[in-house]
Amino acid sequence: MTDIFVGDVASCRRSFLLVVSIMRGDAILCPFVGASELRHRADLDLRWVDLADAHLTVPDMRLRAIPCRKRLGSLTRIGTVRPSLLALAKQKMIQEINQNDSFGLRRNGYETIRTARIKSQGPLTSPR
Repeated sequence: MTDIFVGDVASCRRSFLLVVSIMRGDAILCPFVGASELRHRADLDLRWVDLADAHLTVPDMRLRAIPCRKRLGSLTRIGTVRPSLLALAKQKMIQEINQNDSFGLRRNGYETIRTARIKSQGPLTSPR
């Protein structure tokens, strides 16, 4: 098993995912989706350089900044992304979490637990 770090691109079954955060053996991930899928407000367009750095073989993909969680053991590292793309993905993900705040916590002056955890992760790059 290879080590997985924040900023890595990993595969799990038939999907490609960006590791945004790691907590207690779990990874918080954002999926890469094909350009043929319907556009979502949380989608980030990628340049061909980003796709090449990530070692993604599909030419037209977008990053969907909607978080999901998977066990680290189920992931296989295939590439990495630039720190600026990781920062943009985190920023877009936090915006999406805040827009989907169904309990109104943000409007009452509280951060959601997920947003607070993501913000408290420290630097955007991890030592290798």
